[in-house]
Amino acid sequence: MASPSPFFNISTIKNGRQFQVNGKQLALSPNEPSVFLLTIDEPYSTATLRKELSKAKHMTYLVASASHELRTPLGGIVSTLEIMKGSVSRDLEKYHEIALTSSIHLLSTVNDILVSQQMFHNLGLRTNWRRSITS
Repeated sequence: MASPSPFFNISTIKNGRQFQVNGKQLALSPNEPSVFLLTIDEPYSTATLRKELSKAKHMTYLVASASHELRTPLGGIVSTLEIMKGSVSRDLEKYHEIALTSSIHLLSTVNDILVSQQMFHNLGLRTNWRRSITS
């Protein structure tokens, strides 16, 4: 991925608070159109950043724990429905297919959540946040 190039940088004051508005253009690959990223930064106190970091850590833990707790039973449901595939009566075939498709979709969503949580952890974002607020 190409490094972001500055598109614009504006400093503004609203209701007595200063905000920094930044726009960047990201070229993901030569064959794809550019993506524009807009960020609005507001200066925070160290105490506020620590409080927000603590909330984010707890939420990350909660999401990861809930996802792990959902994945095991969903895997069992999908496996059971796949085993039943050939033995379901014609009357129930439609409902069986809906249950199997929905279960597979939900399991895929849970797996995506776990992958994103693992990527967040591997990137060390929590460490970078801590480093930036203590320095």
